[in-house]
Amino acid sequence: MTFRPKFITFDCHGTMINFDMAGAATDHYSQILSAEAMAKFITDFATYRIDEVLGAWKPYAEVVYNALERACKRNNLAFDPAIAEDIYNRVPTWGPHADVPAGLAKVAHEIPLVALTNSMNVQIPHNIEKLGAPIAHVFTAEDAQAYKPQMRAFEYMFDQLGCGPEDILHVSSSF
Repeated sequence: MTFRPKFITFDCHGTMINFDMAGAATDHYSQILSAEAMAKFITDFATYRIDEVLGAWKPYAEVVYNALERACKRNNLAFDPAIAEDIYNRVPTWGPHADVPAGLAKVAHEIPLVALTNSMNVQIPHNIEKLGAPIAHVFTAEDAQAYKPQMRAFEYMFDQLGCGPEDILHVSSSF
């Protein structure tokens, strides 16, 4: 028997969209950090973002702010709230990885595509528009009041779609 999902669900940032937090951080800190220190800072910033989304839901601007503040502290750098705001404001400007639009367009004719994103409602339409493919449904962490990888985000999506995990194929670049 061949599995044919009712929906193909995708993480958005990192999987479909080139989520360039590392580039944004590099733009701000590479002039004051060595290449080695910059690599550590980027790793710390990413790790703190994961840690921030594992707790109670909060707006993504707070996730970025808190993670950047923690990364700065860990790396003995002065924290500037304006840098956190700039990095957060870059998110809706990012477009897809080069190979994504054509692949999505092919699959969308066969199976409805769904985005399950850790984004905010005001940000994600800009990223989805840049995909150039029909996304049938977009579900955000803001709507679910939970960030992935918390199961509550997936449960929200299943409830909205009226299906279960056995009915989908989920595509993600991360756990």
